[in-house]
Amino acid sequence: SEGALPAFYQGHRDAAVVHVAMSEARLHGTGVVEAMRHVNAAGGELPLVFRGEVPVRVKVGPVTTGKVTPRVRCDLVLDRLSTEGGIGVKRMSCKLKLW
Repeated sequence: SEGALPAFYQGHRDAAVVHVAMSEARLHGTGVVEAMRHVNAAGGELPLVFRGEVPVRVKVGPVTTGKVTPRVRCDLVLDRLSTEGGIGVKRMSCKLKLW
């Protein structure tokens, strides 16, 4: 699936929730969407992998860095897949590479 992260500011000692609209167009015809729906209907765990390259700038006092683009990979296990109600993350492990 693909989506774009909106630009946002993360303040000092602050938490931000970023909502991303995702498309499942690349998954149709592969059987993945049907398998995900089956696991979701059976009440099982749903494993997902998030990969992203997210350009960031860091500001410390009056100094702001140029843009750097770290690579992020998160392995998640969700409790269900739904457009209604909350989706719980059972497990999550993320790795960050700067180069």
